[in-house]
Amino acid sequence: MYKKLEISQQEINEGSKSNHLHDKINQAMQETDHLLIDLQNTDYLASWGLGMLLTAQKGMKDKQGSLGIVNLSKRGRDLLKEANQEGMLPLYDCEQEYKNSLNQNDKKINYNITKVEEIETSAEEKLLERLETKVKDSENLIIDLIDTKYISSAIFSVLTRINYQMKEKKGRMGIINPPSTTEEIIKDLNLYPSLEIYESEQEFREYLETKQ
Repeated sequence: MYKKLEISQQEINEGSKSNHLHDKINQAMQETDHLLIDLQNTDYLASWGLGMLLTAQKGMKDKQGSLGIVNLSKRGRDLLKEANQEGMLPLYDCEQEYKNSLNQNDKKINYNITKVEEIETSAEEKLLERLETKVKDSENLIIDLIDTKYISSAIFSVLTRINYQMKEKKGRMGIINPPSTTEEIIKDLNLYPSLEIYESEQEFREYLETKQ
């Protein structure tokens, strides 16, 4: 689902003089992962309004969500086009077009994320059992190692096995937030490309998008 937020030309015009519109958008962003802003045939955004919408777009992307903008008037679009700024905003012709884009994205990106706790690094059999359960429930899987300080060879073996199981079911496994030495060890053990490390969950999502 998504939240629809209506913003009038008057609110855009007065936005630089008060925090009302800024607070209104921030509140909406906190309440949803997918935000549709209805500009109600606004004719003119001004640099302040454009900057505000770009900030909102970045904020929604940072939380792995989306932003859509509808009902910017033809004049408003023409002004953006003249300033070579039309492509900077996620403009949609209508609300239904935005809804369709969400449905397509839902089909594209499906994955689960699981953290490996420090205590689990000394109990590889239990870890393997838990991760194998995740494999059954996941189209794609992220292993988050943020809470671990050291990865033993036994745990590398577990991760390699889970990665193989994901590939067997035509899925993808990615590792994020590994201990500082982990990537070096993976290289030393010639585990590339068997184990893939990503900078963030967002990078993993973007990789999945390119493979669809």
